[in-house]
Amino acid sequence: MHNYLLTGLVLLIGVRTTRGADVPLPKLELQATAEVHYVGVYEPLPKGVTIAEVTGWQALVKAFRGKDVPGAHIRKSFSKDLADDILTEEVENGRIGDLRPGNVDRIVRQKLAMILNQAIQTGNFYDKDAFAKVVMTKPIKDVVELGDNRTTFQTQWMNRELLALAFPNSIAPTPANFQSVYVTVNAGKPVVLVFSSYHQCRWRVTVEKGATVAGVVLYGGFAQEVTGTDAPVVYRAGKLPNGKRGTMDGLHASKQDDSNTYKRIIAEIKEITSKELTSFQGQYQPGPEPFVVKPGAK
Repeated sequence: MHNYLLTGLVLLIGVRTTRGADVPLPKLELQATAEVHYVGVYEPLPKGVTIAEVTGWQALVKAFRGKDVPGAHIRKSFSKDLADDILTEEVENGRIGDLRPGNVDRIVRQKLAMILNQAIQTGNFYDKDAFAKVVMTKPIKDVVELGDNRTTFQTQWMNRELLALAFPNSIAPTPANFQSVYVTVNAGKPVVLVFSSYHQCRWRVTVEKGATVAGVVLYGGFAQEVTGTDAPVVYRAGKLPNGKRGTMDGLHASKQDDSNTYKRIIAEIKEITSKELTSFQGQYQPGPEPFVVKPGAK
């Protein structure tokens, strides 16, 4: 479990304190040779269910309209207005007025993706009785058993995975990069990784042989997580990993500019690390390849 540094204290994940005007930021104890590398995105993709991942939509509409579980149970998490608009007998039969079949297909998949994405982010699909007949993998069982101790990432991944398991002919499998950004750290000097994403994100770090991660700083509007390193974490995101509102401002930046937000982040990083930024990488959305952090030679 990561230690999260907050307002000068080393605290366990999920605990938060208020940073008052006279309370200094936590400091990372670093070697003189350590470097600071920034990676920022606006949002990771995919965040929920893409239109392309909604495949057998007629069967899905039928399942959500029926009384059988798990379809009937999952529907409880849907926005009623959105669901009532598309989960109709007409749509179940493959029609919407006089629209051509191709247009019906596009509209229904778009609306189902919208409904499912909203429900994935706000609901909790699991129910022991509703999913009693669904064969679940060990990873999903492990997350289910966490119960109230799940992070928001784990709950949303669970929701997405349960959809794929319950409706394998209607929903594509959960992508490996669900709500994630991949970062590879090359061998070299010790590095502090500064990660920033407005939307919820799990930062998956691969530390190559000869590489050292001395610390991580997490910025974002919503909950952030990091895996692949046990380095101390300074948590600066607006929402905690459990989804509750914290006391931070939720600063985030995926590009270098003259904005006050970017300037504040850079000033905070210097206060936390006592170092200038070594490199900056930013994209609105991550590409298919991981970000690569290339520190200087030892």
